[in-house]
Amino acid sequence: MVILNKNTQEKVLDVAHYAEMIIPGATMKEVLTDNQFTLGNQISIAGKTAMILEVK
Repeated sequence: MVILNKNTQEKVLDVAHYAEMIIPGATMKEVLTDNQFTLGNQISIAGKTAMILEVK
């Protein structure tokens, strides 16, 4: 899953919009940094950044 934020401010995405792909509680891995986290109900992304996530 790729998330892009072209805005200068941080944005919060509601995971419910992506329910067919991912569910809250799934383990996610940021491919670029190898950070792993458990998905909650929202994903926040800093301004002017991209995230590449692998669903485990």
